[in-house]
Amino acid sequence: MAWRRRNLQRDPTLNLRWTILPPRFYDTLLQSVPKSVVGYGNGKENPFPSFVDVDFVFFPLSIDNNEWMLVRLELASQELVLYPFENFCGRGDKFRAVIIPRLTKLKANQNAA
Repeated sequence: MAWRRRNLQRDPTLNLRWTILPPRFYDTLLQSVPKSVVGYGNGKENPFPSFVDVDFVFFPLSIDNNEWMLVRLELASQELVLYPFENFCGRGDKFRAVIIPRLTKLKANQNAA
């Protein structure tokens, strides 16, 4: 994020409409702690920009604390794109068993808010 901020300071015309959030972001979402999540969205959680200033939000997602994937959220369409790493690819059953319940819980938390 420091790289992004430095480059925007040098050239404000750069199209860097994205942010990368830390792994704890997803955990905060699942814990339904709206006050903590709002800090990321409104830009008060330093060094992350406001979601108003970005089109895409990227964050890592841990699977069983030993496998990771990258999640891209397109804010305008609310579309999620999952980028699994090689050791996760090709395991459809594991995807359905691990990821779908997490996304369902995330959606349920969003609807409850």
